[in-house]
Amino acid sequence: MFRRIVNRFLETLSSLNILALIVVGPASFLLSLLVVYYIAGPVFFGPALVTFWAVLVVGFVIVAEKMGYARNFDNWDFPLTPARILSLSVSFLILVGSFYLLRIVLAGTH
Repeated sequence: MFRRIVNRFLETLSSLNILALIVVGPASFLLSLLVVYYIAGPVFFGPALVTFWAVLVVGFVIVAEKMGYARNFDNWDFPLTPARILSLSVSFLILVGSFYLLRIVLAGTH
Protein backbone atom coordinates (compact mmCIF):
# COMPACT_ATOMS: atom_id res chain seq x y z
CA MET A 1 0.00 0.00 0.00
CA PHE A 2 2.77 2.43 0.95
CA ARG A 3 4.70 1.55 -2.21
CA ARG A 4 1.63 2.30 -4.33
CA ILE A 5 1.20 5.71 -2.68
CA VAL A 6 4.87 6.52 -3.19
CA ASN A 7 4.71 5.43 -6.84
CA ARG A 8 1.68 7.63 -7.47
CA PHE A 9 3.38 10.55 -5.77
CA LEU A 10 6.52 10.09 -7.86
CA GLU A 11 4.48 9.76 -11.05
CA THR A 12 2.77 13.02 -10.23
CA LEU A 13 6.05 14.77 -9.51
CA SER A 14 7.62 13.36 -12.64
CA SER A 15 5.13 15.24 -14.73
CA LEU A 16 6.81 18.09 -16.55
CA ASN A 17 4.09 20.58 -15.62
CA ILE A 18 4.43 20.03 -11.88
CA LEU A 19 8.22 20.27 -11.99
CA ALA A 20 7.99 23.40 -14.10
CA LEU A 21 5.64 25.01 -11.58
CA ILE A 22 7.92 24.07 -8.71
CA VAL A 23 10.92 25.70 -10.39
CA VAL A 24 9.35 28.50 -12.43
CA GLY A 25 6.85 29.68 -9.81
CA PRO A 26 9.27 30.91 -7.13
CA ALA A 27 11.79 32.02 -9.75
CA SER A 28 9.22 34.18 -11.55
CA PHE A 29 8.08 35.67 -8.24
CA LEU A 30 11.63 36.65 -7.31
CA LEU A 31 12.34 37.86 -10.83
CA SER A 32 9.26 40.08 -10.72
CA LEU A 33 10.48 41.58 -7.45
CA LEU A 34 13.90 42.30 -8.93
CA VAL A 35 12.56 43.74 -12.20
CA VAL A 36 10.05 46.02 -10.50
CA TYR A 37 12.61 47.19 -7.95
CA TYR A 38 15.08 47.95 -10.74
CA ILE A 39 12.50 49.89 -12.74
CA ALA A 40 10.63 51.72 -9.96
CA GLY A 41 13.23 52.03 -7.23
CA PRO A 42 12.61 51.90 -3.50
CA VAL A 43 10.21 54.88 -3.44
CA PHE A 44 7.55 53.48 -5.80
CA PHE A 45 8.27 49.79 -5.28
CA GLY A 46 4.97 48.91 -3.57
CA PRO A 47 2.56 50.55 -6.01
CA ALA A 48 4.63 49.45 -8.99
CA LEU A 49 4.69 45.84 -7.77
CA VAL A 50 0.94 45.75 -7.23
CA THR A 51 0.39 47.31 -10.66
CA PHE A 52 2.77 44.83 -12.29
CA TRP A 53 1.01 41.84 -10.72
CA ALA A 54 -2.42 43.28 -11.63
CA VAL A 55 -1.31 43.59 -15.26
CA LEU A 56 -0.09 39.98 -15.20
CA VAL A 57 -3.38 38.69 -13.78
CA VAL A 58 -5.50 40.68 -16.25
CA GLY A 59 -3.25 39.51 -19.07
CA PHE A 60 -3.70 35.90 -17.97
CA VAL A 61 -7.48 36.32 -17.90
CA ILE A 62 -7.48 37.86 -21.38
CA VAL A 63 -5.32 35.05 -22.76
CA ALA A 64 -7.57 32.44 -21.13
CA GLU A 65 -10.62 34.11 -22.66
CA LYS A 66 -9.12 34.34 -26.14
CA MET A 67 -7.81 30.78 -26.19
CA GLY A 68 -11.10 29.29 -25.04
CA TYR A 69 -9.98 28.07 -21.63
CA ALA A 70 -12.61 30.26 -19.95
CA ARG A 71 -15.28 27.67 -20.86
CA ASN A 72 -13.76 25.40 -18.20
CA PHE A 73 -15.05 27.80 -15.56
CA ASP A 74 -18.56 28.33 -16.91
CA ASN A 75 -20.20 25.92 -14.48
CA TRP A 76 -18.57 27.35 -11.39
CA ASP A 77 -21.30 28.82 -9.26
CA PHE A 78 -19.53 31.37 -7.08
CA PRO A 79 -22.03 34.13 -6.34
CA LEU A 80 -20.73 37.31 -4.79
CA THR A 81 -22.95 37.64 -1.76
CA PRO A 82 -22.69 40.68 0.52
CA ALA A 83 -21.08 38.51 3.20
CA ARG A 84 -18.28 37.45 0.85
CA ILE A 85 -17.67 41.01 -0.32
CA LEU A 86 -17.60 42.22 3.29
CA SER A 87 -15.22 39.45 4.36
CA LEU A 88 -12.87 40.29 1.48
CA SER A 89 -12.90 43.97 2.45
CA VAL A 90 -12.28 43.18 6.12
CA SER A 91 -9.42 40.83 5.20
CA PHE A 92 -7.83 43.53 3.08
CA LEU A 93 -8.15 46.08 5.88
CA ILE A 94 -6.59 43.66 8.38
CA LEU A 95 -3.68 43.05 6.00
CA VAL A 96 -3.09 46.76 5.39
CA GLY A 97 -3.45 47.49 9.10
CA SER A 98 -0.90 44.85 10.00
CA PHE A 99 1.57 46.34 7.52
CA TYR A 100 1.10 49.80 9.00
CA LEU A 101 1.44 48.43 12.52
CA LEU A 102 4.64 46.65 11.50
CA ARG A 103 5.93 49.86 9.97
CA ILE A 104 5.17 51.83 13.16
CA VAL A 105 6.82 49.20 15.36
CA LEU A 106 9.91 48.99 13.17
CA ALA A 107 10.17 52.78 12.93
CA GLY A 108 10.27 52.97 16.72
CA THR A 109 13.26 50.62 16.89
CA HIS A 110 15.58 52.87 14.90
